[in-house]
Amino acid sequence: MRSFEFSAKNIGEERYLTYTMGDGCEPDEDTLDYCEENEIPELVGIIFEQDDDYDYLTYNVTGLTSLADFANSGYMPKDMCLKILRNVAIEIISCKEQAIHLSYLLLNKQFMYIDEDTLKLKFLCLPIESDGSLAVEFKSFIRQFIANLMFDVEEDLSYVGQLLTYINGDSFNLRGLIGLAEALMQDAGIEYDEEENILVVINPAARTVEFPYDGQIGEVLYQFGRGLSSDGKKITIQGQSVVFVKIS
Repeated sequence: MRSFEFSAKNIGEERYLTYTMGDGCEPDEDTLDYCEENEIPELVGIIFEQDDDYDYLTYNVTGLTSLADFANSGYMPKDMCLKILRNVAIEIISCKEQAIHLSYLLLNKQFMYIDEDTLKLKFLCLPIESDGSLAVEFKSFIRQFIANLMFDVEEDLSYVGQLLTYINGDSFNLRGLIGLAEALMQDAGIEYDEEENILVVINPAARTVEFPYDGQIGEVLYQFGRGLSSDGKKITIQGQSVVFVKIS
């Protein structure tokens, strides 16, 4: 697993983490611009700063609870463990659908932040090229996450073995993990929020683009640019547009 060093500072009641980019370290400007211009639910917002010596990536983590602190606060019940792992996988897929390179996400529970009510998470996105492999890092993250949890021995813990067996197998993938977590929750009578079907359409080109699509589009959740239209057989998206739309 990769390691990164951040400096922390408090300004009044606000708390920030800052990553200093050294010589020869260049950010992915397209991803950085996209993250700065859009409020992405899965990511902690990025502030790009410069001085005469270095460039900096700063993150406002005021009021956020790290996954590490949350996981260390007591026993982790089955429903909570499964929902957290499912949400991590769902949110990584969402980032991928927004064309965010997955190696930019820090899969480290010290730098992942959890909403204690919904159990949804936010990642730090470090848009700098690296040799990180998501599949390797994600497997390592889950192993370490599970290994460091405190479980209630009164619970049926067979699901932990099922998770680890799947994670260590050759067929592991994110959607498979979501499916396994949901199956285990259904077997245990645990309720969870159904995943919405959302189509993400990005057209960075200046020209209008069309592609076949015979599904029904619904509510537009987010739009940047001139948007898209559908005639039931194809989708037409205008140049330099980004649209998130519900689909059925």
